Amino acid sequence: MRKIKWKIVLFLILAIGLTASVSILGLNQSISKNRNQSQTEKQDSAIKSEQVQKMNVALVNEDEGAKLSGKEYLFGNDIQTSVLKDKTHDWATVSRGVAESGLKRDIYNLMIVIPNDFSKKALSLTSDSPEKIQIYYKINDTGNNDLKTEAEKTASDLLSDMNQRVIDVYFASILTNLQESQDNIKELVNKEKKNNDRYNVSVHNPLANYTDQFKTVQDYTGSSKESFTGFQDLLKGHENSLLEADQENKVYGTDLSSLLKMQQDHTPFGTTFEDNLQKYTASLSAENVQSQLGALQQANALLYRELTSSENTTSLMTQTQQLQNYIADVNARITAVDQSLNDTINAEIQDAVKQDLVRILSGGAGGSNEVFTIASLDPDINKRFTDTLTDSIRKLQYFSEDDAAMLGIDTGAYKKIKDLAKQYMNENPTNFSDADKAQNPSKNVINDQIVETQNKKVQELKQKGITIQSDSLALPETDPEMETEVRLNFDSRFDLENLTLTKDGQNVDYQIAEQSDGKLILHFSQENGEAGNYAISATAKLKDNVVANDIPIFGSLKINAMAVQKVKKEVVQDKAATPNPDPGTTGNESTEPNNSTKSSAGTEATGESNVGATDDKTGTKEDEPAIETKEETLIQEVYSFEFADLPFYNKDDFSLTDMFKELRLIVRNYERTGILFQLYYGINPWNSNYTPSGSLDSQATSNSYYAIFNRDDLLETIAVKASGNMTKAYKEKLSAFELRIADYKQVMSDADARSQDVAARLIGTNQEAISQNENLAKMLSDIDSWREKSSGLVSENQVVLGNSSDEQAAAMALDSSFGSLLVTSQSLADSTGQNLDSAKGVYDTFDAIDQEAKNIQKSGENLISEAGGLSGSLAKKLQADQTFSKNFSKVMKNSRVGDRQNENLYNFLSNPVEKVNGKAIVAGDKTTPYYMVLICTIIALFSGYVISAFEKRRIQKDQFREELSIASRNLPITSITVGVAVIEGLMIGLISGKIFDVSEIGYFFWIGICLLLMLLLVSGCTYLLRQLQMVGMFIILLVLSLYLFLTDAIGLNVDKTSAFGTLQKFSPLQYLETLLNRILNGESNILILTFACIGVAIILIVSNLFVVKKETAEGEGVHES
Repeated sequence: MRKIKWKIVLFLILAIGLTASVSILGLNQSISKNRNQSQTEKQDSAIKSEQVQKMNVALVNEDEGAKLSGKEYLFGNDIQTSVLKDKTHDWATVSRGVAESGLKRDIYNLMIVIPNDFSKKALSLTSDSPEKIQIYYKINDTGNNDLKTEAEKTASDLLSDMNQRVIDVYFASILTNLQESQDNIKELVNKEKKNNDRYNVSVHNPLANYTDQFKTVQDYTGSSKESFTGFQDLLKGHENSLLEADQENKVYGTDLSSLLKMQQDHTPFGTTFEDNLQKYTASLSAENVQSQLGALQQANALLYRELTSSENTTSLMTQTQQLQNYIADVNARITAVDQSLNDTINAEIQDAVKQDLVRILSGGAGGSNEVFTIASLDPDINKRFTDTLTDSIRKLQYFSEDDAAMLGIDTGAYKKIKDLAKQYMNENPTNFSDADKAQNPSKNVINDQIVETQNKKVQELKQKGITIQSDSLALPETDPEMETEVRLNFDSRFDLENLTLTKDGQNVDYQIAEQSDGKLILHFSQENGEAGNYAISATAKLKDNVVANDIPIFGSLKINAMAVQKVKKEVVQDKAATPNPDPGTTGNESTEPNNSTKSSAGTEATGESNVGATDDKTGTKEDEPAIETKEETLIQEVYSFEFADLPFYNKDDFSLTDMFKELRLIVRNYERTGILFQLYYGINPWNSNYTPSGSLDSQATSNSYYAIFNRDDLLETIAVKASGNMTKAYKEKLSAFELRIADYKQVMSDADARSQDVAARLIGTNQEAISQNENLAKMLSDIDSWREKSSGLVSENQVVLGNSSDEQAAAMALDSSFGSLLVTSQSLADSTGQNLDSAKGVYDTFDAIDQEAKNIQKSGENLISEAGGLSGSLAKKLQADQTFSKNFSKVMKNSRVGDRQNENLYNFLSNPVEKVNGKAIVAGDKTTPYYMVLICTIIALFSGYVISAFEKRRIQKDQFREELSIASRNLPITSITVGVAVIEGLMIGLISGKIFDVSEIGYFFWIGICLLLMLLLVSGCTYLLRQLQMVGMFIILLVLSLYLFLTDAIGLNVDKTSAFGTLQKFSPLQYLETLLNRILNGESNILILTFACIGVAIILIVSNLFVVKKETAEGEGVHES
């Protein structure tokens, strides 16, 4: 157990160390990559600029010039002036013959000729078929490719300059014509504006005035017609008014007659109303009405007294309150009885009954007190347990503590089980022989098998040995005069035989320079100093003086070899310094035998100088030595041969099946004995806190089988059961009585609620009675007031009857005078109708005059409309021409600055596009997720391998594994897997979050993503290695290879339509890189990938709980309980 714990701690330390180191190395490499690349680009740019080679260039200018638009152009002279200012190369203007001669005599590297028709062809843009310009150049080809490339570049630059100058002339001609057109269009628009103004003043305006005069005449006639129409309307209105007045007068006469008749009909009603009013007033004053109102007032007063609570009275309200108090008192008493009954039911009466039953059954009542146990009633039950324990103790094998540790038995538990067995045999001596009690150590069969196997293996190693073969090592070219040295270091218990050195499969001759125990130095020459692939093979045989114990079971043959290439160099050293007697081994002492890295010659020289200085200090003091230069042999490079692992033993050397059977039988007997002690006595020998004290009987716990069989009294158990049945019936009756009390409490509660309701209603009725008394008093006051008002109304009715008689007489007089007024109104209406007929003829005359004026006005309006349309069209055309002139003047407005041409614009038009080298862009945002996924996968693979290996060892030691369910078997290893993944995820999240600035995406969110990735990868690797083993490792390496060789993060460009692009889609690690890439770039579309990772992680964790392994459970002994 302690070894396993230490291995777990070691595994955690290694996992944390691997996580931290790989994360820091990989992520720092990702961060520093861009910086190193930018610095490298700057250095390359500086080196390239220094490597530009300066040339001598001869320029031959034969251009005769040409004219364009009356202007003379000489492009050849302009180009000549421009190139002479260039300091990159040495330019010279010479004739064609001098240039040809200088080119042949290596005076010039390049000759450029500008032909005589250069300007003429450049200005042929006005012709129908413009000719392309041609320049001629020759290069002095001396075999220098860089010089030739630079000459081509110079000619190309000169051609670009010529093109720019020709384009400048083209644009200057175009812009000159454009500017002249802009000036002419302005003058044309101004002239058109003057003609338009002249038309409006001389033609359109007089015609409009002529039409307006005809409109004035039409207005006069219209006014006269409208005035006479008003006069006609006045006469017609007057006639209508007279007719309407006549109708109203007739209606008024009819209404007046009706009024007189109505007054005559209504006269009797006034007399009747007076009589009824007097009768009603008399009825209000009757004595019976007064008596009824008084009785009603007394009844209300009585009802109010009944509904009012007061002392020393028996009103309805007082009795209701007394009833409520009674109900409350009864409820309190019932509650007290119920509480007392509950206390009685819950009382521990069962204990008293149990004690009496025990006393009676044990005979305590008759003076005796017997105890009955299971062992006393049935001894066979206890005997079966003791016989099983006795048989298990007899099968125990005893060893020394060293042998027990070698067999894998816990030494602490082994010692305790051994002591318990000895104590049990001493307490039960009749069941064991003296040999059993002596506990003599047994013969270690397994150790004998191991020793036998070791002896066979030693003889095999001495006779046949181990074949050694190195991997092929590529050695570069070296000095053919120098020998290459091979240094071999191997196990000193072996000798090397049949040593062979091969180059590309062919044997190479060598000389042995030095040979000792575990060390061999060879010298050979590389043929002509050429490079080649070298390999070493040999047979390692064990020396005769080596015994079996010197060869470890789990050891392997260690061997390493180095190839040392040497070179001769001149070094400065003291004349008095002691020279190295063996130049061939100069510097060998400063190189470790197992060094697998390259060492430079400079480092080796420094080591020799230090040695010389040390010798000078230890020697005697002499005069200052002279300094001289001397040629010495130094180490140039060191290369290491790689060898495969060569274990001494393999799995076929041991009969593992028989050994495991024997070991399992031994361990099973001890575990079985310990479990029987734990079951029978309750003693746990695997508990580190357990210390034996006293006899086994006294150490037995209360819940052990020994206590159940020999200590526990059966009578007490029977008494507990019987007392429980007796008290159960008694409690059932009390419970039924309690239910009846609860029902009575419910009835009293309902009565209390009803009394509360009655009291509330009485209070409401009391309020209504008070309100009714107030209303009754108010009604009596109103009746008195009504009686007084009705008396006044009777007296006023007498006055109304008198006035109605006077009104009737006045209406009759008005009816007689209204008839004469109606006749006069009818004659006036007839006269007005005749005047209206005379006015109609005058109106028809004015209407004809007005119609003629309208016709003349309409003709004038048509004429002025046409003239106005023409004027508007001219105005629109003028406006459009002005707009065109304004826009046309803006075309290439920047071609002139004041009165001079804009040279900056010409420069832009001749070369509008300029190349700017923006350097290369390094996709640093892709390498970071790549490193993260690679780091997590490497760590997960290491963790999965260690966990699966640990599980195999745990399965071999767990003999009771078959008795557990699948999930219970795998729960510990799954918990370790999850815990390791969480620790590694936290480490990676903290380290990467510290190296990268993840404040924008959230520090805790980043750690959570790292935890999720590690849970997913560690659970997946662990499950594949545990369930599929070798196939699982193949799947892991296949997935990792798909990711490493098909990812885009390291600069590879995989065609998405190819087969490799299809394989890239099926790489799970590629999706993890995509998730990290989106998170680091701040994208929001990560939910689907995140939840998918969470789901897969949960599935893999659950799958680890159901890993199924094929196990063979063979062995002797049957577990009994």
